[in-house]
Amino acid sequence: MKFRQTIVRIACLLLAFWASGSAFGQILKQPQRNSTEKRRVVPSEIAARVGSAVNWATSFEEAREQSLKTGKPIFWYVPTLENSFMDRKVEIDRYMRAGMFSWPRIIEQLNENFIPVAAVPTQKQSRTLNLLPYEFVEPGFLVMDATGKTTLRCDRLTTQHPRWLERLLRSVSPIGQPKKNAPLVDDALDHAWASFAFGRYHETLERLNVFYLQSTVGRRAWTEPRMLHGMCQFRLGNHEEAKKTWQSLAKAFPEEPLAQKAAAEAEGIGPFVRGFEVHSNLPAAAYNNVDVASATSNAPPKTYGKEELWQRGIQFLTGMQRSDGGFVDCDYDFGGTDSLPNVHVAITSICGMALLKAKTKNIDAAHRKTESAVENARTYVLNQANWNPDDSDEIFWAHAFRARFLAASIQQGWNGALELQHAVDQLQSIQLKSGSWYHEYPNPLVTSLALISLKEAQLAGAKVQPEVIARAVASLNRNRGRGGFFYSDVTGVPPQARNRDLADASAGRLPLCELALRRWGASSDQQLANAVATSFAKQSHLLAALKYDDHTSRHDYGGFFFWFDLHGRSLAVQNLTDPASRTRYKQQIRDVIMSLPEIDGCFVDSHEIGRCYGTAMALLTLANTSGSP
Repeated sequence: MKFRQTIVRIACLLLAFWASGSAFGQILKQPQRNSTEKRRVVPSEIAARVGSAVNWATSFEEAREQSLKTGKPIFWYVPTLENSFMDRKVEIDRYMRAGMFSWPRIIEQLNENFIPVAAVPTQKQSRTLNLLPYEFVEPGFLVMDATGKTTLRCDRLTTQHPRWLERLLRSVSPIGQPKKNAPLVDDALDHAWASFAFGRYHETLERLNVFYLQSTVGRRAWTEPRMLHGMCQFRLGNHEEAKKTWQSLAKAFPEEPLAQKAAAEAEGIGPFVRGFEVHSNLPAAAYNNVDVASATSNAPPKTYGKEELWQRGIQFLTGMQRSDGGFVDCDYDFGGTDSLPNVHVAITSICGMALLKAKTKNIDAAHRKTESAVENARTYVLNQANWNPDDSDEIFWAHAFRARFLAASIQQGWNGALELQHAVDQLQSIQLKSGSWYHEYPNPLVTSLALISLKEAQLAGAKVQPEVIARAVASLNRNRGRGGFFYSDVTGVPPQARNRDLADASAGRLPLCELALRRWGASSDQQLANAVATSFAKQSHLLAALKYDDHTSRHDYGGFFFWFDLHGRSLAVQNLTDPASRTRYKQQIRDVIMSLPEIDGCFVDSHEIGRCYGTAMALLTLANTSGSP
């Protein structure tokens, strides 16, 4: 959705000016659009040094020369590729440096057993080693000898788990174990880490207190327990306390790798606070990909069953929720930094919906925080101080998903009819005169979601304006192309003037658009069935874009479309009238989902939207493929 917006907006403005004969001054009287300025964090001096304890070679050529002299393999960290579709490359590189390359035991493995180098491949290297877009999705790394023989290729690293990474490195190290100087720890700290891995954060803090009282290790080695102390506070929702702990650590030991990592985490730019670094207990099957030639951060097949995915997903979500109820790990700021509050409200609503589903599956019995997590999420999304009403780019998502979350809450017995009606009224109030809704530009994707949200709200007792529905249905029908497909934007250009392969380009959004019309009686069962069939036939384009943070060259799909589109497809499948088709397609969606858990049992489609969003949407989609919930 990030291509052509500026051109489209300028073109629409000029056309309106030309057609109306209005003076330019009259156009300026219209409400000004929100700013799309991206105000991103500039790391402090300490945080900017993350990853510097690794003895990086200055170039690949130097690494090869050292490899020839020492016989050690080259560890080649590939932060990005030329012509990559990845957005936020600086931020993703920082996640790696403040994560994988900041833990002392991993640093020692790299420095003792490998010749580490960080470099973008040349065109020749990219061709020779198949380091090409789609074939290698950054970040990742290669382990190779001086002749270029590759023994390990690892990419799509959207989950960092230190123990998993340590074992992965040992599997290709000629030495295997670190040689010397592992940080001194004692049993109390080991036990604290074990408690943390199982999500027992209060117990972890108690064990750390024992460590502080009894430990005889030097003060410099206290960086690890203090880092863990802040991580516990964060997982308990006390984000400000975690920040203070990490800030004090960074100030006390600015030369230490974990103190530099602490600075990055305190500034909100580290992988732990963004949800990409985890330390949960992993089953033995999760390590089955550490001795293969090509690895990703996806779990090996059949590592997790459906129920364990729910358990692990909900544990992760409740550990990422702030004490005020918000889930704020998402960095999707294409609509400008001022749009992020609305993005956070939308994703908090999505996470709230997943938590509601978990309640019906009895997940609350294992994770007692679920009930309060749902209540806190509702409190967050209902608090207008958490929205930005002046932002127009992403306000739609806040209103639409909040309406869905509140409607689902009412269906489970929550007494919030007035709050739901208010959300519905706000969603209806931002409809354009054309009948469409607006997300960065008017488009059928958000119009379809609005119609679905309004139907769910209506079923929960809210009043919906018939004229709003009529305008929206008319807008979607105008956006249809020949063959029943839907264009990605609303520009006023007649469908017959377009020349695109719509079967490929609209397959992701097609089921959602058709379902929106069907829910309001404006489409047929056969049209919906055709839309679902097309989406399955063309899903390879969507799968190819998975884990990219921007649009790819294949019909403008982006990673952040993946779970949204698959979730829309699952809603459409639920509404198919043919039982056999419904059963078959549900199984196919389940097969896709079960092939995509990360090593810790969570999910992600892009760094920008985050693992809270990916995990919640995956669980909601999984729920739609079963009989209950």
